[in-house]
Amino acid sequence: MNKFLFFLMISVLSIACKSNKVESPEESVNKKLILSHGGGFTGNYNSYTILENGQLFKASKTKGVLDKQKSLPQDIVNQIFSNYETLGLKDTKIQTYGNLLYSIEMVDGENKNKISWEKGDEGSETLQLFFRNVMNQIKKNNDENYNPNKSKINAKF
Repeated sequence: MNKFLFFLMISVLSIACKSNKVESPEESVNKKLILSHGGGFTGNYNSYTILENGQLFKASKTKGVLDKQKSLPQDIVNQIFSNYETLGLKDTKIQTYGNLLYSIEMVDGENKNKISWEKGDEGSETLQLFFRNVMNQIKKNNDENYNPNKSKINAKF
């Protein structure tokens, strides 16, 4: 009987400890935060999808390829998702259409909220700050040559 209980407990623990990693953002049933920027003459957009478990994916419209990136630390992900809520972005309804666009989209099951703006749009300062901070975390996490004193992000606000 003791052996049976031992194997039962081992089985339960192995199931409970199963990794929640996914191969693509579409597989995830949890919240996803998607940051995109691009447009202009080339029409190229780069998107970064952050999952609640810290997994990070990068996609490019022109390449049509979804690349796994190095996962973000869980404390950073928790802070990013918390900042989204604290800054009131979940209730922000801005849809701008223009040449070079930036967007932030939160997907939570069937609920989606997409915010898009163009560089220099009036009232977009909070969006720009949030976007820039998240992109800095992504760059810092995925680039071993990252210098925090000088951002390598080309987006200028």
